[in-house]
Parts: sequence; C-alpha cells; structure tokens
Amino acid sequence: MVRRGTVLLLLALSIGCHRGGNAPSDVAPTPQLGELTIKVVNHGRLDVVIYVVHGGTRERIGESTASATVSFTFGMRHLGAGREYSLLGEPIGGRTAARTETLVADNGQLVIWTLEDDLRRSSVDVRSSQF
Repeated sequence: MVRRGTVLLLLALSIGCHRGGNAPSDVAPTPQLGELTIKVVNHGRLDVVIYVVHGGTRERIGESTASATVSFTFGMRHLGAGREYSLLGEPIGGRTAARTETLVADNGQLVIWTLEDDLRRSSVDVRSSQF
C-alpha cells in the first residue's frame, strides 16, 4: 500500500514538473489583424460625427470638421471574422445622415470618404494596401 502511494506521488511530481507546450518556443505567434486608415474629406458646411458600423453596433471614431480633412486609424480587431463594416456620418445640426455601402476591411487599406454638402451625394474610395 505504501509502495503504491509512493509511485503515485512520484508520478504526480513528474507530471507537475514537466514543461508541456507552454515554452515560449512552442507558442505560435499571434497573427496581427492590423488596421485601416479612414480619411474623411468634408466639403460640407456642417461638422459630422463619424462612426464605423459593424455587427449591429456602431463605434464613434471621431468628428470631421466642416470644410476640412481628417484621418482616423481603426483596428481591424474590432470587426470580427467577417471584417465587414460601413461608415456612418451624422451631421451636427443637420437631419440627413450619410452611410456607405458595406465594405470589407483589409490590413493597411486607405478608405477615403468624401462628404458633400448634400450628404446623399457623398462617395467612398477604397485603396488596397501597398504590402
């Protein structure tokens, strides 16, 4: 009986001291999802709050001042596996919002969203990464 207990104790100690697959050299590097750049060119007379809409939620990424250009960086980790999103612009003091069609993010992309005074005439241009 004592012999069996000793064997079990030694077995438990050897398992506890074993360096399983947790050594740094055994861990695969985590792929970086990257980011995209969203450049908003506002030709309008109103400031516009910019959102990224994805998976039924919207994230405010900033504000575009009237008659100015601004750039935002957005981490793709927020988008999930499908990487689909659209941009939404709500004018401050206005009634009509602008929204792009559904876009698919790729690492390093440059998205140029040109907002016109009549937001319904706004356009989006997606440029692939240079990687």
